[in-house]
Amino acid sequence: MQPEKAEILGLLCAEGTYYAYVTKYLEFDRRRNRRYKRKKVVEAIEFGNNDPRLLKHFRRLMNIAYLYSPRPHGIITARRITIKKKAAVQDLLRYTKFGCQKWKVPNEIMNGTAKEKVRFIRGFYEGDGIRPSLVNNVSWRIRISSKNKNGLDQIQKLLSNLNIQSHVYLSSWRRKAFELALFGKNCANFIRIIKPLFKCRGNAGVLLSSRSPRAESGNAAASRAVDPLGRQGSNPCPGARF
Repeated sequence: MQPEKAEILGLLCAEGTYYAYVTKYLEFDRRRNRRYKRKKVVEAIEFGNNDPRLLKHFRRLMNIAYLYSPRPHGIITARRITIKKKAAVQDLLRYTKFGCQKWKVPNEIMNGTAKEKVRFIRGFYEGDGIRPSLVNNVSWRIRISSKNKNGLDQIQKLLSNLNIQSHVYLSSWRRKAFELALFGKNCANFIRIIKPLFKCRGNAGVLLSSRSPRAESGNAAASRAVDPLGRQGSNPCPGARF
């Protein structure tokens, strides 16, 4: 499997929806000089996200994997990309269904190479993950939230195969949802191995330095601070593309 396709599957498992609908139309037959009623079943997979960087990245992945790059549409607070190309839709559906509680990690990923597992996890984290945060100003934590516990259990196995330990438990802030959480050094390992592209800003730089948050000097903290215009001083995640 192409690494780009593995990442597409991860993104769609997190933020994708499959739907099919029937369109009715009139078709004119010149030979008989008559119009006939026709029906056509249209299948589509929709990827929804409001981050323009992630939408652009998704289009780039689609262009590499399928030579097809549909444009984003929708209002500014509900942006989405709709995949309607029949060959792409049918190929993606070979691996898994898409929807909040319908998706699963494809067998090709579960039994695939480390690179395929990394790219799938990266895609899923960019969709449903939460950026690194501090717990009691002592320990780092990374979380992935989903209502699909079986799917999170599968991702936990993928992480374990990459020597990243995690925990799955019932969410305390999101109704009928579960969280996969990583703590301490596993957060640093996650960022080093998975290399998130867009949720790796801010405190992730401190995490990667393997220093205690309390040990950070004022100058180091200032160098990572965001200025009033929202500009970041440096890339806190080496190797990530922004």
